[in-house]
Amino acid sequence: PLIRIYLRDHAAAEGFDPPPDWPVREPRLFQRLFERAAARWIVDGLRPTEQDTDFEHWVDFRQRVFDGVDRLMAAHTGGSQVLLATSGGVIAMILQRVLRFPDESAITTNWMVHNSSITRIMYGKGRMSMTQFNSLPHLEQADSRHMVTYR
Repeated sequence: PLIRIYLRDHAAAEGFDPPPDWPVREPRLFQRLFERAAARWIVDGLRPTEQDTDFEHWVDFRQRVFDGVDRLMAAHTGGSQVLLATSGGVIAMILQRVLRFPDESAITTNWMVHNSSITRIMYGKGRMSMTQFNSLPHLEQADSRHMVTYR
């Protein structure tokens, strides 16, 4: 929905003339559009219409991720280990929560997250710490490096 709204309302004014068709199939173009749409999203610069029923505002997304992390931590205490498989956007939001960086940094962190990477967070006694980020030990062998991707 972010890119659809961006294409509809902003792409032509920002130099995409004519705006690309949806879905965008060219990876580099998709990334450029996604970055611009996300930049508008985090400052509440995208306006959904009634047809955009799958749109979620940035503040709602951020709060949903933070609430989910709180529920996980509350449910798993006392040395528990939790495995969470999720998207780069959610990982970036969790890191924003842990490291307390601004929204703009959460978005740029998202662009760095590799598919299937490992990020470790330790928590307890009211604190959270990142102990590992974007690690790929399962893909670091020479015959597996071609499998390292971002999207």
